[in-house]
Amino acid sequence: MKSPILAIQQFDLNGLESLSDSTLMSYLDGKFTPVELKSFLRFKSRITQELAQHPVFTENHFINWFSESELTDYDVQHFLIQFAIFAESLAHAQFSQMQSIDTAQQAAIQDMIADSFTNDGNNNLFGQLSLNLNGDTTYSELKQHQVEGGLLRYMTPHYSLIAKVAEHLGMPFELLGQKELATESTDFVCRELVKLYSHPDPEVSYASAFAMEYWMEQGFWDHILAGLIRYKHMKGISDFPVAVFTWNGQHHDHYKAARMKKLEHFYFNHVVNEEHFMNAADDLLDTVLLFWEGLYLDRKSIH
Repeated sequence: MKSPILAIQQFDLNGLESLSDSTLMSYLDGKFTPVELKSFLRFKSRITQELAQHPVFTENHFINWFSESELTDYDVQHFLIQFAIFAESLAHAQFSQMQSIDTAQQAAIQDMIADSFTNDGNNNLFGQLSLNLNGDTTYSELKQHQVEGGLLRYMTPHYSLIAKVAEHLGMPFELLGQKELATESTDFVCRELVKLYSHPDPEVSYASAFAMEYWMEQGFWDHILAGLIRYKHMKGISDFPVAVFTWNGQHHDHYKAARMKKLEHFYFNHVVNEEHFMNAADDLLDTVLLFWEGLYLDRKSIH
């Protein structure tokens, strides 16, 4: 029997080594054709090229200003409050997504967001969370459980680390994640996140999660870190806990590989409309950009 890799190579497929073993074995079993594999590799390349050109990466005025300026206490505190609201709303959106998808959709979508549900930052909690999907547990109850110090920490690791940064600045935990403190633009963004993640069309829902993961892998963390380090030196703070902004950059390659593997799984288990997928991903990135633009307008009104 001819090797599946040799057979596929006849179709001049660059990037063959990036395909998972399960996809190659499915090809061997006759489930996929070389043409379908080539179509996926082309789609993957298109996503990488087109999303990278989105203004949230190329024209993000706030993170450029934040990284280069001498920040005031208010600048840092306002950023942390709004970013914590954003992070909590993202967790809320992810929870809404898990509640809205049916069993057939779960296999393709759950892996994309499962990494955000952690137990003490290490153990995946998807199995524990899934017990609540068909029950009466609400997001608010899960959040309250976290605040009370329970084992279940339904929150992104980013939110927990942001809380540590805020605590070091003398900001009470109660200031973080409070929707009442959201600016108009932050509030709008948070509502849009939930709409996109819990969209009844699984392709929109998945594309939104994919685009969010793509955005979180990029270098905005480095810009925020640069601003906080500048602030730290200016204030003479010796032990400023900025791990949330260093950890993400260090794990970029790991997350990229995992995200593309999940995209591959979704693509070969759904009939994907590429234009529809790309439009949904762009909508998510447009929403994220609105968050940063809102912060930049806040900055201009103060400085």
